[in-house]
Amino acid sequence: MATANFEELANGLCELIGEAPPALPEEGLRGFSVTLNDVEVNIFHDPERNQDCAFVVTTFGDLPQESRVQAMQALMEANHRMSISGGGVFSQNHESGRILFQYAFPFEDAATALDLYQGMQAVAEYVHAWRKDHLLAVARDPATSMMPGMRV
Repeated sequence: MATANFEELANGLCELIGEAPPALPEEGLRGFSVTLNDVEVNIFHDPERNQDCAFVVTTFGDLPQESRVQAMQALMEANHRMSISGGGVFSQNHESGRILFQYAFPFEDAATALDLYQGMQAVAEYVHAWRKDHLLAVARDPATSMMPGMRV
């Protein structure tokens, strides 16, 4: 069943992963975190920013000291591929310097908690790849560049 609002999305996702639903405020900025395959995923809803979607943010980690430029170039290339289809985006946390991946998850278009869960699983795989080689190999291969939030 398609997700109608943030509460339904949160409750459905928590049911899928076997966690208690989060206690959410009734209005304003709301969010919660879950851990999936050793990867923390933050899901939030900001009705002032966009009433009709949730935002999903995953921390990939630090840029490698020995190949910062190459890793940043790989991320910019991935952003370019994803921007063509209106998808997610990599960014850098200005305080910690860590790399983030974020995308919007719309409540329309028959999107379900299962869709979110499957997207989060795919992101977790990319996080594990980042931890091994900082996404350099993945970013160079367009066949492996599909990230949740990327619309093709």
